[in-house]
Amino acid sequence: MKDKILKYLLIRNHSRINQPYLLRELFEKSPYCYYCKVETKLYEDVRKAHGEAVLVQRPDDMATVEHLYSLLDKRRYVLDFYSNLVLACYKCNTKRSVEDQSQLPRELKIRLSRNPRPKGMPRPLYLLEMGVFDEDIQNSLVAE
Repeated sequence: MKDKILKYLLIRNHSRINQPYLLRELFEKSPYCYYCKVETKLYEDVRKAHGEAVLVQRPDDMATVEHLYSLLDKRRYVLDFYSNLVLACYKCNTKRSVEDQSQLPRELKIRLSRNPRPKGMPRPLYLLEMGVFDEDIQNSLVAE
């Protein structure tokens, strides 16, 4: 069952995407934050060619790609990859990330903090190994 889940996660939901292209595509559809409806802006100079952060403090209105459903929500893995993505301002994206992490069970937070993801290891494999996906999520993935 673990192999089926991993294959599903890697192929369907976590394929490598061109982040700048996707961000621009979402921005062109609507430049407004999905959550607070503020008009976002594309900051082309935020990243250098090699992906290094240039700005220490990112602007609150900076456009970002956000997952509509968190890691622990099984809808994230059942939906088409692109249906789970929305445009959000940096402020809302960060706030939502903190809220999502606060919902993790304490034991899981401790396990994740003590065992950081090895460099080069795909996130889905890491999360599966760390027991992030409960039995309900695993069963829904295998049923696909």
